Amino acid sequence: MEEKWHQRKWFIILLCIFAPYIGIFLLWKRTKSKGLRALVSAWAVIALFVIFSDPEKTSQTTAPETNQIQTVDTAVKAEQDKKKAEEEAKAQAEAEAKAKAEAEAKAKTDVEAKKPENAAKTAVHKAFGETNSYDKKDSILELNFNKDNGFLLIRVFAQDNFSEKMIKQGMWMDAYDVLKALNDNKEIKTVAFNIVLPLQDAYGKTSNDNVMKMEFGSETRGKIVWENFSWSGIPKVAENYWEHPVIRKIQTN
Repeated sequence: MEEKWHQRKWFIILLCIFAPYIGIFLLWKRTKSKGLRALVSAWAVIALFVIFSDPEKTSQTTAPETNQIQTVDTAVKAEQDKKKAEEEAKAQAEAEAKAKAEAEAKAKTDVEAKKPENAAKTAVHKAFGETNSYDKKDSILELNFNKDNGFLLIRVFAQDNFSEKMIKQGMWMDAYDVLKALNDNKEIKTVAFNIVLPLQDAYGKTSNDNVMKMEFGSETRGKIVWENFSWSGIPKVAENYWEHPVIRKIQTN
């Protein structure tokens, strides 16, 4: 029996493409094999699912999830930014507090350093050395400052040297350096030096004795032009200048 035109394969295939509902039905009806019918039926179910699935609904269903994820990401980022800002603010506050503490400590140190007794100690150690040449202890034996009258007493070891002449001249040089360093300190009115050396008596006993004494009042110090003044002029301008006989006999000319 001759197939009608609507039963021909090429027509059914065209219907499957352009009118899938009708094409699939005709294909299913035309197929005699149960296996092929089952395959066509499965194809029909899939085609129906695809055709009747709502892309807008799917989009609407997915969109809130995407928006929710974006909202969560925004919240997390905001929390991270907040935490970062807090950490930066804390670090800045700590840095400012540290800088303030350091500035206050420096200011306090500067104030302490400018005190007459501290300024004198620094100047003496710089000129005469921090330790003496004889027992390696502190070069300063005594340093007293009287705030009432501005009198500064410095009892210090003379530095050892290559010769007696250089030891004696070294006392003047060191005293010169100390006086120059303390020149701008207005609280100090008089600077008195008692310079010491270990001397041995006739019986072999050694003691730390004063070998040179000299004083410099504020009036005398005020006259000195330090740019032109030499350490060799120390004994000439000193007030109440005294030398031990051991030192006096040493010629410096």
